[in-house]
Amino acid sequence: MSAPLLSVRDLTVEYRVGRGRLRAVDHIDFDLDAGQTLAVIGESGSGKSTVASALLRLVPHTTGRIDFDGLRWDDLKGAALRRERHRMQFIPQDAGSSLDPRWRVRESVAEPLVVAGTSAREARARAGEMLDRVGLEGPLQERFPHQLSGGQRQRIAIARALISRPRLVICDEAVSALDVSLQAEIVNLLVELRAERELTYVFITHDIALLPYIADRVAVLYLGQIVEAGPARSVLENPQHPYTQGLLSSLPRAEPGIGQARPVRGEIPDPADPPSGCRFHPRCPLALDECAVVEPTVELVAPDHAASCHLLVPTGATSPTTTDPGTTDPGITGPGTTGPGTTALPTTPSLRKARS
Repeated sequence: MSAPLLSVRDLTVEYRVGRGRLRAVDHIDFDLDAGQTLAVIGESGSGKSTVASALLRLVPHTTGRIDFDGLRWDDLKGAALRRERHRMQFIPQDAGSSLDPRWRVRESVAEPLVVAGTSAREARARAGEMLDRVGLEGPLQERFPHQLSGGQRQRIAIARALISRPRLVICDEAVSALDVSLQAEIVNLLVELRAERELTYVFITHDIALLPYIADRVAVLYLGQIVEAGPARSVLENPQHPYTQGLLSSLPRAEPGIGQARPVRGEIPDPADPPSGCRFHPRCPLALDECAVVEPTVELVAPDHAASCHLLVPTGATSPTTTDPGTTDPGITGPGTTGPGTTALPTTPSLRKARS
């Protein structure tokens, strides 16, 4: 079995805030194989963009290690890091603000090649080919960013990221600023380019509806911690953590007779002063007394699918299956609704009592 393209272990990122420290990313681990897409989801403030910044070496990490494409990525410095940066590139949320308003489109896309030592003539030729591939042809390449639409500017950002032939591309809310029809076009383009150029993506988003179309794996981030991770289909069809269930329940549903399911309540706590025990317990509808005191461990709940919750039953264990109908809202994949070979959050009268 080949080594993963990207391996992250015990990654922690802290920022100094006044006299204290804010832990934006808290001891996370994950692997990503070449050719796959890892979707990182969670609310604003959960640490998604900080993960991206740490991977890109834009912010220093406090602990942990990052291995990427055979390199100890977090150890590279100076000229060695500049020489290898082309392997990992970035597509931002707001493409317009990432482009120099005084440069024409082709110049902006050619710039990474020129910085790397490619002749200006060759760089412009390759930039033109890349822009053709993402759907910006002919006269559009000689326009300024403000003369193009939001979708066209996002295509520029994609071309600029891919011009240096990276192995890994980090998409940080790359389609969230676009309307739905443009989102579909850009997602389809990203999927096509992944196959053509053998790319690997880290796709950061809060739009869960996009995941079935692009993600191979999903990591759910809450207050800097991964609370659930696994194959996209397993996580989306059989979510095990109450936070994941709440996020999925927020999706609009067209099925008649299904009402509004139980969404995540309240606001995400201050990451500078996170709750004790399980960080989700102040908002969790199933919280037990121990959730406020003891931090849950990570449990394997299905093949290659793990989550951290005191209510989870590890694979192979047995649990009560009594379900109180009043504790499960329509539309939530939760207690008693798992598929073959998986385990569930057990909903028993004792869990109801813990919340009364």
